[in-house]
Amino acid sequence: MQPELQKLYSLLTSDNEPSILLALESLAKLSQLEKVFLTPLAFHGFLNPHLSNPKATQIAKLTFNKYASSSLKEVVAKRQNLAIISHPDIVDKLFFFKKTYYESRYHCAYTLHCLESYDEISEASWITKLDIEPGKYNIQCFSKILRKLPNVVDISVRGCKINEFTDDLPNNHTLTRLDLRGCGLLTLPRHLGNLKKLEWLLLSDNQISELPESLCSLENVTILDFDNNDLKQLPQNIGNLKMLNKLYLSGNNIATLPKSIGNLTNLEILCLADNSISGLPASLGALSNLTALNLDNNQLAKLPRNIVHLG
Repeated sequence: MQPELQKLYSLLTSDNEPSILLALESLAKLSQLEKVFLTPLAFHGFLNPHLSNPKATQIAKLTFNKYASSSLKEVVAKRQNLAIISHPDIVDKLFFFKKTYYESRYHCAYTLHCLESYDEISEASWITKLDIEPGKYNIQCFSKILRKLPNVVDISVRGCKINEFTDDLPNNHTLTRLDLRGCGLLTLPRHLGNLKKLEWLLLSDNQISELPESLCSLENVTILDFDNNDLKQLPQNIGNLKMLNKLYLSGNNIATLPKSIGNLTNLEILCLADNSISGLPASLGALSNLTALNLDNNQLAKLPRNIVHLG
């Protein structure tokens, strides 16, 4: 921690009210990053035991309201009466990060805030699961967050707005379940195939119009959910997904299916309702493990002869 920041930290966490007041008045001189770091300490709920002076309490409140992010305000509102942070535990920019993650799902919003805002936090290796309450956060760049979670296994940010999902994905060897349903996505990263361990990929209720070819290298994926998007076609090599068990594609604009779909020999559920399909490849008859096939509301005039052998 920088010396000036360390000094203010010491003042804010002291038992001396004049020192706390001095620190509060000095916050305005700090950079935005430093303000974001120190304003949780300025919140009157954390400093109440040492603040009897009404002026000090008022400055603490004003400082918090001016500089704290919306996600931090939400977290504090949910837990302002809980004594889960002690001053000696606050040693660097990881303090809220570590303290709030395990308390409640609401606190994950501040975890995301830290991942996005603090470049000093290069990784959060202790996080294996990130589950945000649907619709509770606006994510600027999802890839930036993912790069800082080297040991994450399960991520669910369903219903949270994602402004960017860029191509610079890590070669992530841990993520197995990714839930980005209803996140307002228009595109997917070209290097989606970097997520080699991925087993569940849930992307329904977005506005995705094209799937990257690298999707076909997700050799461990068992469930793909692309319901209610704007897909026109599937990657030609989708048949490479040998482990795929469930494929949901209803509510798109798909007109044709690639022949390689017949190579998905482990597929049990295939949902293609509400598309624009006018014909099916004969290879579809090779899906010997298929137990559910939904083709409602398409433009089919006939079915391949060998489809009778399915299931």
